[in-house]
Amino acid sequence: MILHRFCSAKEFEAFQRGDLLVNNTDHSVKRGGASTSVGFCFFKEDPEEAKHWLSGIVDFDVCITVEVDESDVKKSRGRYSTVDMQGVMYKEEYCCKTYDNYRFRLIESTSSYSSYAPNHSTLKRMFPEIFI
Repeated sequence: MILHRFCSAKEFEAFQRGDLLVNNTDHSVKRGGASTSVGFCFFKEDPEEAKHWLSGIVDFDVCITVEVDESDVKKSRGRYSTVDMQGVMYKEEYCCKTYDNYRFRLIESTSSYSSYAPNHSTLKRMFPEIFI
């Protein structure tokens, strides 16, 4: 299965080193029925399309494309604003609590989206009251 993920430069460096990345965040805790995802989220859509609904909620430093066995991810869903911000849409996602470059084999990476929109981590640092 081929999946994509936008991530920070720090996360990508750890992935390249072969570190086991761990994220136990249950996204339903803050988002209620808006998400069934736990941990890291990956998507199947073309990153050029996905960047629109992920803008403001991910870091765009690096976009990775990986090949992974379907048994290493769990199908989930997330609710996102439509591009015109007038409604919502649900998107299929694939999530996992841990990933590394052994099970998630890197096909390619690009920093071409890094200037598309502000990183989530930057926005969180600048406007902490929004991310309570």
